[in-house]
Amino acid sequence: MTGFAATDVQSFYFDFGPNNVVNRGNLTPTDKADANGHFWNNIHSTNDNDITAGSEFNTVRNSLGTTVDNMTVVVNGTFCTNGLSGGGGLMSPSADLLGDLAVETATEDYMFLNGNNVDNRAFTISGLNPDHAYTFRIFTSRKATDNRTGRFTIEGLNSFKGENQAAGTNLGGEGINQNNSTILVSEPVFPTAEGAIKITVSRVSGQYIPINCMSVLEQSGITRPSVDLSDRSYYFDFGATDKAANKCEITPSPDANGNHWNNITNTADGSKYADAGTVFSSLVDGKGEASTLTLTLNDRFSTNGMSGGGGLLDPDASLLGDLAIATATSDYYFYEADQSDCSFTIAGLDPSKAYKFHIFASRKATDNRTGNYQLSDYNIWAGTLQAAGSNIGGSGINQNNSTILVSDYLFADADGKIKMTVKRASGTYIPLNCMKIEEYSGIERPVLSDFTALTLAGTAADSRRVELTRQSVDGKPVNTFEGVADFAEGEFTLTATDSEGATYSFGKTEADGKLVQGGAALTVAAHPTLIKFDLDAMTYTLTPIENIRLIGSAVGSWSLTDYKEMTYAGDLTFTWEGKLEGHDTSTDSGRIGLYVNGGWTAFKRSGVDEDYNAVLALDNGSDIPINPGSYKMSFDLSSKVLKVENGLDGLDPDRITVFGSSVANGQGADQVDNENQGYIRLYDAMLADRYSSGDSKQPFYTSNISIGGNSTVMLLNRYDDMRREFGKYVIFGVSLGNEGIHGASDQQKIYDQFKTNMLKLIEMVRADGKVPVVCNNYTRGDFTADDYEYIRRMDREIGLWDVPSINLLGAIDSKTGLWADGYQNGTDIYHPNQKGHQEFAYAMVPDLFDALASGKTLCMNRVAASGLDLADYTLSATPEGTMHSFSLALVGNSDKASGNIASVKLADDTEMLVSYSDGKVNVALGDKSVGIPAVISSDNTLITLNYTYASGIMDVIVYNGDKPAGSGRLAGLAIEPAEFVLDSSIMTLKEFMLYRSALSADDVESLAAGELQKGSLEIYSTFSRPEAGTLAEEPAPVEVENYAMSLNALRQTKKPIMGLGDIENELKYTDTEYYTIEGIATRFPVRGNLYIAVTGSTAKKVIY
Repeated sequence: MTGFAATDVQSFYFDFGPNNVVNRGNLTPTDKADANGHFWNNIHSTNDNDITAGSEFNTVRNSLGTTVDNMTVVVNGTFCTNGLSGGGGLMSPSADLLGDLAVETATEDYMFLNGNNVDNRAFTISGLNPDHAYTFRIFTSRKATDNRTGRFTIEGLNSFKGENQAAGTNLGGEGINQNNSTILVSEPVFPTAEGAIKITVSRVSGQYIPINCMSVLEQSGITRPSVDLSDRSYYFDFGATDKAANKCEITPSPDANGNHWNNITNTADGSKYADAGTVFSSLVDGKGEASTLTLTLNDRFSTNGMSGGGGLLDPDASLLGDLAIATATSDYYFYEADQSDCSFTIAGLDPSKAYKFHIFASRKATDNRTGNYQLSDYNIWAGTLQAAGSNIGGSGINQNNSTILVSDYLFADADGKIKMTVKRASGTYIPLNCMKIEEYSGIERPVLSDFTALTLAGTAADSRRVELTRQSVDGKPVNTFEGVADFAEGEFTLTATDSEGATYSFGKTEADGKLVQGGAALTVAAHPTLIKFDLDAMTYTLTPIENIRLIGSAVGSWSLTDYKEMTYAGDLTFTWEGKLEGHDTSTDSGRIGLYVNGGWTAFKRSGVDEDYNAVLALDNGSDIPINPGSYKMSFDLSSKVLKVENGLDGLDPDRITVFGSSVANGQGADQVDNENQGYIRLYDAMLADRYSSGDSKQPFYTSNISIGGNSTVMLLNRYDDMRREFGKYVIFGVSLGNEGIHGASDQQKIYDQFKTNMLKLIEMVRADGKVPVVCNNYTRGDFTADDYEYIRRMDREIGLWDVPSINLLGAIDSKTGLWADGYQNGTDIYHPNQKGHQEFAYAMVPDLFDALASGKTLCMNRVAASGLDLADYTLSATPEGTMHSFSLALVGNSDKASGNIASVKLADDTEMLVSYSDGKVNVALGDKSVGIPAVISSDNTLITLNYTYASGIMDVIVYNGDKPAGSGRLAGLAIEPAEFVLDSSIMTLKEFMLYRSALSADDVESLAAGELQKGSLEIYSTFSRPEAGTLAEEPAPVEVENYAMSLNALRQTKKPIMGLGDIENELKYTDTEYYTIEGIATRFPVRGNLYIAVTGSTAKKVIY
């Protein structure tokens, strides 16, 4: 690259940090030169302590103080700032170590990448001379004991990538835990044809990556690199056609820049999905000319976008260049929560040429959604890009609007293919909006070695446990070896063996982190150490693990000073035993990470093993969900497996684990003290009230580990969360909605998947000694009639399983599958509001867990009964606590022409009457009534009242046996039942069922077929004619056996017989039985005495 006469043209100095903020940092003076005679430029905070995305610095001076026309610095993504002694800046730089960058106001503060929220950020220098080369000298420093290493990618016509460690134990010498001497120096980089160079800061190790100051040397006389951008660039817009519910648009060609696009869309108009196996051919280059390229989807992608889907609607060309086309950035491909990696393959590429990928992803959302975009076949590259997160695009802009992920040069395999795999780094839904591929010639295709083994030898490694594994990408082995070593204090070298059996010895260079053949031995301290050796890049990373600490909300707070320290037990294993008592909310489970060396570098969950233990990775993955409790933990540095065992002698008999999705964790409900007051939280409060009032003998409580977006597939994939729960009871709270029933091309397949997986989950928790309870499905704001049919079918299915269940559908159903009016969370179609959550809570049997704890057996089938003549008895039932929605189901018959059947006494002291007359079952309340033409004389007549409070609808359905007899509806009701009374003179009753939610027509049909629906069933009792000798004159009310999973009971009271004064003369009849007034049967009545005579179902006082 270097010519014969490189000439220095000018240089520039940049100080990054706060804008003269007390105790954080100061600007370097610009009105005078520093001690070296250099003038500086300040890239400083623009909004409190942040340099917000889009901030422009238009006055740039060279080192002589001359302003350079048209030269600007634009900060593409938000950086934070900090510094001085409190912020760990380098307060006393040494000119002997840092040369002309040893200016205290420049080294004492910095801007930094907040790795808790983002993985990379960039800034762009424009107005540069495209014919000149620029060499960058970058200094980073932050006092901290954890390893904070950043990667700095400098991109113009050509690119440079290098790393600089800012922080770490003894990095600058004994007791000096920050960089005080190492400057990253780039190779010469040429600007783009437009005169721009972009510098991207990304994480290698640690969370917070700083950049303190930088100098740039401009030189002429250096030959531009022999890299020619061919005539061909390719533009791709990922999304759907404009017929996909106004959520996507294709990009027309040519665009405003004259470029032609390829639209990679859904498989069929109106479909949400781009199916696996779809091939996009007839692809064109940026000039609109035909190409040999094809793009094949290896996995199914979903589509979304526009304002409702959170696409980037107004892209800024100054930030995104030629990708700033609204139709391309406003929609996207993404993969669902229950999918893992998704990929596509581009074929028809030229194996002799190099390709560079420019990848853009953006989705408006406050949660961190970061993807890892991997390109593979001949050589391999991967990078991360954050699409969503709070304020990542600037204050109030919760989506990426500036950062494009640019790959290294990639070569296709011999067949002309490169595969892109989209992986999940953080968050659930990972998007891909648009992409540009540039084709280059003049770049030598690299020759790749094939090292099959790597060993360590020396005083540090001999006779010590060393575990090294060769890595692979897409099943193809690569020359990277990762593992862990239980080092003794000492040194070691590396020996690599290639596929031909030849061996090579490697050691370190003078530069930390670099390997060279025949290099010096690496020296280490006596610590378990994570090790990584990349024999292609000739780099190494050693991360000694001096301590591991549990930090997170389950411990108490996200603070480096609030932790539980694990003990090193030897043999690469850390252990801890104790109690976690941190704050647990019903919005989210408690969380922890395993933080190393007193800093913010952490092991986080990246997967699970075959036994459902969490598998962790350093600085990759998600927090480990765990709620307060007593635990025993062990963490194996070799396998990265975290095992969590119960710290109690057995399962907690009071703990109810809730394992579900966003509705179960309270999304849509109001917040109190940062906790969603969802139906589980409301039920938890009710359980506490029952215990404090003495209504319950046990202090039941909920432990919520529900996560938004979860399906049954996701619950199985994260079953390790359940394995870390040691409560006796489990509530499952997922629905066909998240399973993907809406819009599915094969809805029966989705239905079957949900059923199969739920039954598997039930089996799994039972195998762990736990008792499962299942919430039925519920409505959504976008369900169709077909969706609703599957929801009702699944509810009927669950109601027959051998588990207690909760009928959520009947509590909030509009009777069309949508949320009842006024019960949806605003425009959020996926969640109920606070009122909706309250209705769900009312549908839960209050003493369900008291009944389970009592050892009560779940009744699976209907109980046979001969029937009881209600002319002689009054039945009444009072629901536990507040009841809104309900179903009352009565099985029996009547041969009478008219009379009362039942009444529902309401909380406002009014009464709803159920009666029979004129061949109709009548239901009346005030001026509202409905009459159902029906015959009720058949032996097993089923009468049901099915009321949903939210919609105000009561459906009255009558069956004769398994044949529908009639149905009708009352609408506009707003009632709260207080007591259900059967004081009938006409009914012979066999069965009584009281539900805390409305049965659907499908559920009623199930009852008519002789099945027992158990969802939200509070009382199920049956009745037969009393045996002889059991009658009493005025017996007290007795509780009737309740077969439902509840300790509540229906009360049965004997009516007075004919009144005490109604005595008739009676002669003996052969079909009459006689009882004394005390209720004692007698075979030999005495003439003239007073008896109770029972003939058939009629009893009266008589004188014999």
